[in-house]
Parts: sequence; structure tokens; C-alpha cells
Amino acid sequence: MKTVKKKKKKKKKKKKKKKKKKKKKKKKKKKKKKKKKKKKKKKKKKKKKKKKKKKKKKKKRTTTEIGCWSSLSKGHKKCPPRSTSGTRCQGCLNRDVYLLQKSTII
Repeated sequence: MKTVKKKKKKKKKKKKKKKKKKKKKKKKKKKKKKKKKKKKKKKKKKKKKKKKKKKKKKKKRTTTEIGCWSSLSKGHKKCPPRSTSGTRCQGCLNRDVYLLQKSTII
């Protein structure tokens, strides 16, 4: 009798699972231009404030107002009118000349 050879069972090779590499997310650099724009806006606001201060200083006095032009300065009293004798400041004298010239032109 012939001896029957047993067939050898082939061992199945286990497939190694490939590990997927995780992609690193690149961090986006923040733009610094926005900060510069804010600084420019602040500068504009400062300029507006300065203009307001100048407007307050430029308060014109009308010629019809009786009294001294330089009475705005501290410690100065109103000068006496033209008809009465007395020392008058240069501002009031100049005003009188201006009013006389204005009346002659009209």
C-alpha cells in the first residue's frame, strides 16, 4: 500500500497594518497690520481734540460791546468811555480808531 503524504497547511501571513501619518496643521501667522491701523485711528482722534481747543480760543468779541478789549486778561478793569478823561488801554484806543474809520467809510 502506498503511503499517502499529508498536505502541509500553508500558514497565512498576517498583513501588517500601515499606520497613517497624521498631518500637522500649519499655524497661520497673525497679521500685525491690524494693530497699525488702530494706532492711526487714535492719532486722528487726537487731532480732532486739538481743533476743538483752538475753536474755543478763537472767540471773537463784537465791536458793539462796550468795554475794554483786553479785559479778558486777569486783573484788568474796563476802561472809561471816550467822553470822560482818564487813562485808556491801547486796545480800546485802537478800537476807537477802527470804529471812526468804519463810520467814515459808510
